[in-house]
Amino acid sequence: MHRRLVLCAIPLLVLLLITIAVPTAITIADRHSAELTNDRLNDAARFSTAAYTAIGNDPVRLQAELDDYASLFDTPTWLLNRDGQIIHSAGLPYEVDAADRALVDAALSGQSPDITTKVWPWGPDRLTIVAPVGRDSQVVGALVFDVPTETARATILNEWLILGTAILVPGVVAFWLLWPMSRWILRPVNELERSVGAVARGDLDAKAGTDAGPSELRLLASTFNSMVGTVSATVTRQQEFVSDASHQLRTPLASARISVENLEPYLRDDAEAREVHAEAIETIDRMTGTVAGLLDATQFQSRPPRITAVGDALAGAAFRWADAGARVGIDVQTVHLQGETLEVQEPAGGLDAVVSELVANAIKLSGGTEVRVAGRPDLGSGSYVITVDDNGTGLAPDDRRHATQRFWRSPRTSNLPGTGLGLSIVAQALRDIGGRLTLADAPGGGLRVEAAVPLAGAA
Repeated sequence: MHRRLVLCAIPLLVLLLITIAVPTAITIADRHSAELTNDRLNDAARFSTAAYTAIGNDPVRLQAELDDYASLFDTPTWLLNRDGQIIHSAGLPYEVDAADRALVDAALSGQSPDITTKVWPWGPDRLTIVAPVGRDSQVVGALVFDVPTETARATILNEWLILGTAILVPGVVAFWLLWPMSRWILRPVNELERSVGAVARGDLDAKAGTDAGPSELRLLASTFNSMVGTVSATVTRQQEFVSDASHQLRTPLASARISVENLEPYLRDDAEAREVHAEAIETIDRMTGTVAGLLDATQFQSRPPRITAVGDALAGAAFRWADAGARVGIDVQTVHLQGETLEVQEPAGGLDAVVSELVANAIKLSGGTEVRVAGRPDLGSGSYVITVDDNGTGLAPDDRRHATQRFWRSPRTSNLPGTGLGLSIVAQALRDIGGRLTLADAPGGGLRVEAAVPLAGAA
């Protein structure tokens, strides 16, 4: 966004400089063009008055003045009679082209000179000014001035260079300030982006900085922080409610189970009564397991996500998994964790808790004799993938689609203790940080569960 803002601002700044420079440059050219033509028109008017008297009398003095003028101002000048014939030539030989002939004809017809040609640094090299000698029907000749524009063009160019420097210096300063200014403007936006990403990954303690940037954006960051604080407080209250309710329900359920168990001596020697008694105890146990699962879920989500190295997150876990498997006769092997020093975004509850839940499910529910844990970075997706394979009976494709739904349990393992919350909690925790949980057939048979967490650089 920073680069895009700068790229959008540069054309606007260039357009602003051009908008200032171009009209000013045109004004400079207009001013010096007008000064040059006005000076020469004034000279032409003065000589025209003198020539009107001199043509019919003694033109020698006028001719001397024209020679001096042509020499002093490097302006060849010609005096023509009523028929367009040269009376006197001061400077270069008289050569007239079609355009000059039209000006001469206009002057001999009594028209005053009208100079519209504008002088630019690149041209024209000379201007032709033709003034009538006399007026109206008393025109007796014409004065032709071949005016050089070199001095005017040099002056215009010099002032353009000064103008360019005057605009370029603040322009360069503006360009130089554009980068830090845009960073300052976007700092609250960058803070918001960072905080929004952290909140999306489940870190409700993330806050956007409010100490830099425009006041409007700082206010937006403050509002965002207030919103996150409200959401965090709401989530905390919900977790506390579920936790408190779970704690409160455990005691009545335990008392109910004891009471139902105490009824056993009073049961009649009736198979149906004993079956109902067993079902009641089983129902209470199932409710107790559900309450325990809810309590575990709140405890699981109580630790916010954080960034840590894979090796640090799973330190000592392999021994615990192997010990847990050995107690029930299952061989749990941590094959290899590639890139243990890579930092990853841990889900709520921690990476250890997520993988431990997957290993516990494989030990308890797979029906196999081996569980293999491995990890590898997947740079293509920007994630670190941990696989838990077993050699058990696996899951059918339809069952795999339902396995991450809350309270879903496979018909094959419905008689085993459990709530059906484990995989759903793990899957949600991974989704919250941009990870994923995938179930597939393991190579050689059984079930493969993949937990992918974002690498720290891609999180």
